[in-house]
Amino acid sequence: MTEALYYKNTREEHFTASLVEQRARGKEWIALLDRTAFYPEGGGQPADRGSLNGIEVLDVRKEDNNILHFLPKKIESSKVQGKIDLAFRYDYMQQHTGQHLISAALYKKGNYKTVSSYLGRGYTAVEIDVADISEKQVLEVEELCNLIISRNLPVISHWVSSEQAARFPLRKPVPDKERIRLVEIEDFDFVGCGGMHMDHTGEIQLIKAVGREKIRGRLRLHWQIGKRAFNDYQNKHRTVTDLCKELTCSSEELLPGVIKIKEELRSQKQSNAVLQDRLARYIADSMLAAARDISGLKAFLHLFNNEEPELVKKIFDNLLESGRTAACLVNNCSGELQWHAGSSENAGLPLKEIIPPLLPLIEGRGGGKGNRWQGIGRDISGVQDFLKGVEQGILENRIESLK
Repeated sequence: MTEALYYKNTREEHFTASLVEQRARGKEWIALLDRTAFYPEGGGQPADRGSLNGIEVLDVRKEDNNILHFLPKKIESSKVQGKIDLAFRYDYMQQHTGQHLISAALYKKGNYKTVSSYLGRGYTAVEIDVADISEKQVLEVEELCNLIISRNLPVISHWVSSEQAARFPLRKPVPDKERIRLVEIEDFDFVGCGGMHMDHTGEIQLIKAVGREKIRGRLRLHWQIGKRAFNDYQNKHRTVTDLCKELTCSSEELLPGVIKIKEELRSQKQSNAVLQDRLARYIADSMLAAARDISGLKAFLHLFNNEEPELVKKIFDNLLESGRTAACLVNNCSGELQWHAGSSENAGLPLKEIIPPLLPLIEGRGGGKGNRWQGIGRDISGVQDFLKGVEQGILENRIESLK
């Protein structure tokens, strides 16, 4: 049985221990010590980071009453010096204790029960047993959490039996075990938990709701807690300040200003689409006027350079709508080739036979069915051979069809 030092002193950075056993597993080594300050993964809280005799600890897990340390190489001494990454532990102690406050506040404010929690690297999430709650309720929960933080209440742990646990005002049931660890936030919350927590609520510093998502018909709320909340505020404040400089406005004017810009862009986009339609029609008409006739079929084979892809597509559509036409348009967009090949409905070209054999010329790929095909290519040097191949295929098909 490994003696767990992490419950006795959550701020202990260095510790000594004796190596009891170690064994290889694949490319890793598993070390068992007589005592450890490394918290093993559990309850949604990740395992501590740190080192044993200077060797990085990759993971820590609890099996039965033993705490196993996973290492990239073997420990060469029976005496072990351990070091805990306290910054990493402190962050997750803030997250875990903050999650207790959030779950308790949700229960107190709306009888919302926590279904699960997620202590991630970017945010902490609490999933509750309802599909949705109002923003006003979330703000009330947030305000209650920060009130409890300001009161700097003690966070106390109790080791009890199942029978003794039943006497406490628990927020949720605990498993039937011989020894159960209860975590109490004085005058606010009582819950069974084996994780690592701050000594007082004031050490959590700050809790801020930052998002929500629906999952499995329930609501998951996202939170920034502790130092992460301050960092999040700093980043957002910097972003708002930079945007205000760019738009030469105050923070109060920022949202109306962005809305106005979006409306102007939407209007401009609609106007541009109308102009692009007219331009595509004009270019298609010019190409039709100069079309090459192949046995009664108008053929268009053209290479564009860095043209707007949507414009090329509209030119292509206009050409095919004119009737008895075939077109192959290639647009060289900074080295990537975008190609369209097709024919009008009454042309009767077997594009499935003409196009695929020619794609290796441009290191191309793509597909289609019927009278419209499209794709991309990578070799600009083969474009002219590709277009000539399409032209030859059209010619051979027309000659065959007229026999």
